[in-house]
Amino acid sequence: MRGLVTAGPTCPVERPDEPCSPRPVSATVVRAYDRGGRPRGSATTDDAGRYSIGLVPGSYTVRVITDRPFPSCPETPVTVTRGPPIVADIVCDSGIR
Repeated sequence: MRGLVTAGPTCPVERPDEPCSPRPVSATVVRAYDRGGRPRGSATTDDAGRYSIGLVPGSYTVRVITDRPFPSCPETPVTVTRGPPIVADIVCDSGIR
């Protein structure tokens, strides 16, 4: 499984002529848990927010673990199958309002 962790919004006010794209969340732990809640793999995001975790086929819950309140990232259900890696991009809330 692989993916990208980003956070948005990134501007307090977004204008049509000045888009505010989500930004990568780097140096953050991404951890996959099995149905029993046991950790089965983890990775640290790189500077671009990318991560990759080797998992056997099955159902998992993916959590982004940070040491601060924001960004706040949702738990993401993922089903890993045989074949090419599953892509699980995670969009977090930056807390900007």
